[in-house]
Amino acid sequence: IERSLVLVATRYVLERGEERELELLSLGTGFVVADGCVATNKHVVEPWKFASCAQHLAEGWRLAEDSVVWALWPEGARVLDAQGQ
Repeated sequence: IERSLVLVATRYVLERGEERELELLSLGTGFVVADGCVATNKHVVEPWKFASCAQHLAEGWRLAEDSVVWALWPEGARVLDAQGQ
């Protein structure tokens, strides 16, 4: 049986006018359902739409569309290197 669990990380930036200083990271889990397909929750891949960002959005911050990056690691993989990076 192959490992099917993955850690999903979503990095994104919120901007307000010319400000682009709120770089945020969301973590969650998912599982492989087919080659190249992972099932996870919507709050993991679009965290800016949920409660944790509600205060920022109320203050006028908006998602920088070009800033969204997703990363996946299979179960058991080392996410941090020896320097904690």
